[in-house]
Amino acid sequence: MQSNSLPSEQKRKGQSQMIGLDLMRGIAALTVLVAHLRGNSFVEYGALPVGQHTMLTALFFFVTRVAYEAVIVFFVLSGFLVGGQVLTRLRDGRFEEYDYIVDRTTRILIPLIPACLFTAAIDILFYRQPPPIGQLIANMVGLNEIVADSLTNNGVLWSLTYEIWFYILAGALAYVASRRLNSIAGLVLAVCCLVFVVLQTRYLVFWMFGAFVSTRRDVRFRGLLAVIGFCLALIGTIFYELAADSRSMVSVTYLPPIVAEALMCVGVGAMLPFLASKSVNSLLWPVRGLAAALAGFSYTLYLTHRPTDAAFGLLFEKADTLSVHSLAVYGIRIVVCISVAVAFYFAFERNTATVRGWLRKRSASRVRTEQRDAVAGAPRERSP
Repeated sequence: MQSNSLPSEQKRKGQSQMIGLDLMRGIAALTVLVAHLRGNSFVEYGALPVGQHTMLTALFFFVTRVAYEAVIVFFVLSGFLVGGQVLTRLRDGRFEEYDYIVDRTTRILIPLIPACLFTAAIDILFYRQPPPIGQLIANMVGLNEIVADSLTNNGVLWSLTYEIWFYILAGALAYVASRRLNSIAGLVLAVCCLVFVVLQTRYLVFWMFGAFVSTRRDVRFRGLLAVIGFCLALIGTIFYELAADSRSMVSVTYLPPIVAEALMCVGVGAMLPFLASKSVNSLLWPVRGLAAALAGFSYTLYLTHRPTDAAFGLLFEKADTLSVHSLAVYGIRIVVCISVAVAFYFAFERNTATVRGWLRKRSASRVRTEQRDAVAGAPRERSP
């Protein structure tokens, strides 16, 4: 009789590892990569020779067009993981604002700041156009799209602004829920309200939906729900792409884009409980290393592929035909971007846990010092 229990190694190490979600995150990052690089490597579909207007070519261009849809996946998945963790800690009475601030700040800024500096270096060395210092700093701290534009050669940084403010808002609400509303928390919430007047609030709704789904991980019929979710996400993607601007096809709006986005959001969210389940974790256990590797550097890949390809793109013009040579150049661009991302990952993102540990030790040391000073300064009782 086969046992449904997880392998012993997985029991020890894999309980917190969600291999299905790791694969989703890694594949989404690769989707953004190949989509952006295809757009930089080839002319649009309609500009190809008529003889290359085949179903296979159309499928290639469609699959390498869905970068925006992958970003929606990131938002919903981030809400599921980060927002879900906040809700779990609130429920268990374990939310600590300092730990939350350390975790989120190090997660975002350790890779983001070097990526911004790398983008500025590309602008200076290859384009002779250094970004204004104010714009550079704004991109480093999540104020682009609010007080400044995203860096020219790293347009994907717009989504990091949303992630940062999702985290700030979630932390402030969690603090109020677990402690009380004070002047600082009130000020942070007021700033968040002003920020989301400028930013698109639907992305916040997508993130919050992911957080809500995290509270329903044990919902019944997860497999069926995942199938329905996949279908909804696919339908939303198709209708969104049909309505998207294109120089190669006439746009047809069967559904408003925001409705298509909502379908994608609900569809992705519906898949998450199944992908996070123990049964899927057990099934995918043999590919845990690949999944962890893809997910591990996916954030750095997302941050660095645009400036890397901007430098590489100066060497080649857009190909006006699909050929062995043009496809080989496209493949080389992908490999170069991944290689640069891996190097940046080992230099920065991989050290996130070390920096967190150091910050927590500093905090613990400070608390112990304050407690010792308080004890030393307390008046001693006199013997009668």
